[in-house]
Amino acid sequence: MIFTTTVNYLKERKQRKQSYYQWKKTTEMCGCCSGKDSAEDKADLTNPIKNRGCTDIIILILFVLFWAGMIFIAAFSITHGDAWRLVYGYDSFGNTCDEDNTGKAVENVSFSGMNMEGKGFVFILDILDPVNSMKLCVNKCPGQDLNTTVDIARFAVTEGSYLCRYDIKDTDYSDDLVKKGICPGRVFARKKTTEMCGCCSGKDSAEDKADLTNPIKNRGCTDIIILILFVLFWAGMIFIAAFSITHGDAWRLVYGYDSFGNTCDEDNTGKAVENVSFSGMNMEGKGFVFILDILDPVNSMKLCVNKCPGQDLNTTVDIARFAVTEGSYLCRYDIKDTDYSDDLVKKGICPGRVFASEPLLNRCVPKQIFSTAGDIFAKFFDFVNSSDLFQKVLHDLMTGWREMLILCFVALGFGALMVLLIRFLASVIVWFIITIAIIGSIAGTAGLWWTYMDKKRFIDDKEDDNIPLLNVDIDSEQAFMIYSIIATVLTVILLLVILVMRKRIGLTVTLFHEAGKCLADVPILLLQPLWTFIILVFFFVYWIIILAFLATAEKATVDKTTGFVRYTEHEHVSYLWWYHLIGLIWTSEFIIACQQLVVSGAVATWYFTRDKKNLSCTICKSTKLLIFHHLGSVAFGAFIITLVKLPRWILMYMQKKTKGSQNTCVQYAMKCCICCLWCLEKCLKYLNQNAYTVVAIQGTNFCSSAKKAFMTLVSNALRVAAINSVGDFVLFLGKIGVCAATGAVGIFWFKSKEELNYYAIPVLLVCIFAYFIAHCFLSTYEMVIDALLLCFCHDTDINDGSPERRYYASVSLQKYIEEGSNQITAISKGDEEPASPEAARL
Repeated sequence: MIFTTTVNYLKERKQRKQSYYQWKKTTEMCGCCSGKDSAEDKADLTNPIKNRGCTDIIILILFVLFWAGMIFIAAFSITHGDAWRLVYGYDSFGNTCDEDNTGKAVENVSFSGMNMEGKGFVFILDILDPVNSMKLCVNKCPGQDLNTTVDIARFAVTEGSYLCRYDIKDTDYSDDLVKKGICPGRVFARKKTTEMCGCCSGKDSAEDKADLTNPIKNRGCTDIIILILFVLFWAGMIFIAAFSITHGDAWRLVYGYDSFGNTCDEDNTGKAVENVSFSGMNMEGKGFVFILDILDPVNSMKLCVNKCPGQDLNTTVDIARFAVTEGSYLCRYDIKDTDYSDDLVKKGICPGRVFASEPLLNRCVPKQIFSTAGDIFAKFFDFVNSSDLFQKVLHDLMTGWREMLILCFVALGFGALMVLLIRFLASVIVWFIITIAIIGSIAGTAGLWWTYMDKKRFIDDKEDDNIPLLNVDIDSEQAFMIYSIIATVLTVILLLVILVMRKRIGLTVTLFHEAGKCLADVPILLLQPLWTFIILVFFFVYWIIILAFLATAEKATVDKTTGFVRYTEHEHVSYLWWYHLIGLIWTSEFIIACQQLVVSGAVATWYFTRDKKNLSCTICKSTKLLIFHHLGSVAFGAFIITLVKLPRWILMYMQKKTKGSQNTCVQYAMKCCICCLWCLEKCLKYLNQNAYTVVAIQGTNFCSSAKKAFMTLVSNALRVAAINSVGDFVLFLGKIGVCAATGAVGIFWFKSKEELNYYAIPVLLVCIFAYFIAHCFLSTYEMVIDALLLCFCHDTDINDGSPERRYYASVSLQKYIEEGSNQITAISKGDEEPASPEAARL
């Protein structure tokens, strides 16, 4: 009933317009209306606006200032952090394993700042005290028990992995060095499981005279103030990057560091800790942290060693032999393998006994867990579990970055294939997308449940054998259980929505055909997501690298009790984390908004050009308008999204941290706030996208464009809601299909990588990136459809279809929108057949 009344009103309005123009023409012929028509009556509706100013300058300046802060965070992270320390770990001297620590030596720490390239494993000399034992970066973890220093020396010679302190030669391995804690007394075979042993200025009067046929030629810059703020913000981002790189060592995440501040497997020359002996040593090739006393791993000396002992080493003779044979010295770096002795073991310089070990988190840990020593090994596992969860997650990201990058390109291929199929097989691909979404969602959910059951079975088997568990195993099981439940709920909701909307989905075929006409005339639009994807990948890689350096932007401190080096966070670094996070949100939204404005501008130019055969490089002109005129408006829109998204993330974080201490009312209040902010964010994103279309058409600032877009959408709410929602839903299913398919590939791939702690986290990030990539591709069609509908609404507002004011819309588009609205109305009433235009008139 409402729709019929609206249609009748529009027809009466059209008849009144035609009567008015006929009356005006008659009176002009009779000479009763002398003088010239007003400028508004003579508005030329076929030429673009020529004069315009910059829009939303203040927000652009804010965005620039924000990115200045992001640059500061990046500089600070890179200068103060070492992202690789999360992956490879570090030895007891502050050297990040498998990294050249030259110039990064901890002050006053011997063997710090050594080159540890090639030494990618952290070996703990005393596995009974892994926290306090010396840790070394070694080339290889011992795959067998080394019971004496002789075995250890032999292991060092044969395998090139020295398990004693870096200054100890394999020929000097002795029991005395074991007593001093410089060499391990006995080394157990150890297993490698991970790498770690006036913003709204401008006038709107010109837009009333808009010429919508050709690209706008004369316009000014919009929102310059916001652009300046954005540039200044990125100056801060650069500062953070410089600070992070100069103060951090990413390899310390990977290889760890020894008790002297040397990063294992890295040349720490020039990075020595002041007043610390053995700091600043070259630990290249010593990629394992070895703890001399496994009973006290926190306070024991840690060394970077070439290789973890693969067999028990019961005496200093075995340890020396291991150093000679394997090239991995397990005593302090200044102790030669020929000097290994029980006196050195007493001094904590050499390990008294070394258990057979393999790398775990780039630390040399016992290969076997004996029930008689369960309490001893429980201390070690408590030490490993006490490691910062965030650093473990970053370690997984650093370790699996190659696979994650490859999966991003897999998602890129899926997205490109989907776009091409929609372009050439619209009638088939609509149902194909739905089928793929259904299959992908069901398969992805089944894969998550299968992975969860596999994890649970693995943990149950360990519990039956009374084997202590790492938190990484328990957390991974819980993560996949949560993922599985969420995926199941979403799959059920998706199937129900498809069931309800099955009759409306057929409407999208014609809509995609109309969008295909635009893409046929401007085919380069299909490449626009590729540039956006490349820019987003480069930015995400940059952001993660700076994040890794910022995480290791720590200062070396010397423990007064043990004299060993420990890394602690700089003051006020936490503020840089927030700045860096804001930079991620603002910049990623800015990049996506740039794509939206370019596409909207190209579509608007195409739509309001009658002779579409004479179009020339439409995308180039639209890109030029973005760069030289409207970057401030784009930064403004992205900043608004950031203002909504960041508080939502903060509330989600607070809810998680205070979940156990909140009462029921507070919990529901926070959930309501989060839900409201999410809804507001989605509405603002949709409004921003349409505002960019108005910016591209009329050249007004962001606030004025957003206002006009909102009024247009409200005045044409029935048409937009009926037609646009169905097309967006189908495209959303396509994004879900790409995301589910990529996630399924990621699960089966990461599952085989034993060195990952929480491979659920990389899979989740890959799914997020896959959704972003699919969004970049399929949003091309989405943006084209949205821009076409908005242009159509503008077209009907300024024209009446008369010979003097002909519509720019094609006949097929006009017929489709009219029939689509009628069909939506009929379906909503429960009719099986769509209502005809004649029925709508009744």
